[in-house]
Amino acid sequence: MAAFRQSQAGAQGERAGASGPLWSTELWPEYWLCERVSSFAGVEVDVNSRSKKIPDEGWAPTTVMGSVKNKPTVVVEVGVTETEAKLRRDATMWTDSTGGQANIAITIKINQAKPLIKIDKWEWNPVTSTPYVVQHIELAGGNGTCSVSGPSLLIPFEKLLLRAASYPREWSIVLDVEALKTLAINIWMNQQIAY
Repeated sequence: MAAFRQSQAGAQGERAGASGPLWSTELWPEYWLCERVSSFAGVEVDVNSRSKKIPDEGWAPTTVMGSVKNKPTVVVEVGVTETEAKLRRDATMWTDSTGGQANIAITIKINQAKPLIKIDKWEWNPVTSTPYVVQHIELAGGNGTCSVSGPSLLIPFEKLLLRAASYPREWSIVLDVEALKTLAINIWMNQQIAY
């Protein structure tokens, strides 16, 4: 699976560091997903009648009740030079129930000056018609180590694949603290940021 990538990001050409996968199979070992999920990395998505957007990464079920889903259910936007405000606008656009219609938008803000990465998981609130942060994680480097504030990153199976999991063969995606640390250290090494 072309999981979470550190690739050319949309029209802005944003990059998270070096080429190659941002989350490799060591970090994302759920091989059973390969057959059930399609990647939207580099795919132009019609988010509403007025605009199109290319996510840094996104996934949707390969099929939904026999038809192909034309919008991702989970989207990832990575910001290196982009501001947190721009990432928030992207999360709003992706999760808007009349626009991108993604169930989850994950924004990753990489600080270029110091070893700090902020990960936010966004969902749409139908009552207020606004997105909200469901989960916030900060990865900070110092003295050659990485600390993680916040729990493991969870992508519920139902929000990704639009159906209940068939246990024990299928389960929600969880990136635990060790996987998040590995992710951060890989980014800092690629960005040549001392941690």
